[in-house]
Amino acid sequence: VGRGFKPGLTVSVTVKDGKIANIEIVSHRESRGYYEESFNVVPKEIIESQSTEVDSVSGATRSSRGIMDAVSNALNQAKM
Repeated sequence: VGRGFKPGLTVSVTVKDGKIANIEIVSHRESRGYYEESFNVVPKEIIESQSTEVDSVSGATRSSRGIMDAVSNALNQAKM
């Protein structure tokens, strides 16, 4: 879970063979008209780079950051 523009941005991360294979946005409370592009772009960028340190989508910085934080939190929880 991460905080985008609003709290509660929840993701599911699939790790296969030690790599991030899939990221799914499970639930969110983001505002329409702002989050859509970040939800399409940021997960793909994270998977391609295998890192949560990717560029934010212009106009959806908080939603982008929320996705990055949620994925990072999921990966940290998986290590426990």
